Amino acid sequence: MLTIRKFKTFVGMEGHGFNAELMAEGKPVAFVIDDANGGCLNWHWYKEGMRGYKAGAPSQAAVEDMLRQTVAYKESKGRFPTLGDSIHLDTAMINIVCEFEQEKQVRRWCRTKVVGRYPDTPKGEYSTWACKPTPENIAKIKEANKGKSLEVINERFM
Repeated sequence: MLTIRKFKTFVGMEGHGFNAELMAEGKPVAFVIDDANGGCLNWHWYKEGMRGYKAGAPSQAAVEDMLRQTVAYKESKGRFPTLGDSIHLDTAMINIVCEFEQEKQVRRWCRTKVVGRYPDTPKGEYSTWACKPTPENIAKIKEANKGKSLEVINERFM
């Protein structure tokens, strides 16, 4: 599984950029930078003997293969088949970053309101209720939405 940590964002010359450490199988494998200059991502792969390298971490080739298995990579490759492979790897990485940021936002919402999702809701869209996320309020919302298969996201983080 691919995840990120040590994530920071900033505003650059061509929009928002980020720095993040890419993790594969729970071990750091690369430091990735979008310097917000309108170009490709900068990948700094950890190799044996380098600072940040952890023994047993997957190789660069193995991680690139993991990225090629993502939906974002496959969609990008399908839409733009003539572009180089590095562009599609960048797209896969950016998708991981977007999912990370979205989960962070949802966790923030869960502190102050009830957040839910219906099965037919498009990915990334949520319903919110402006009330404290107490067990009583969650129970009332579930009762009001009986038969609609509402998933209350707050329950993931309780």
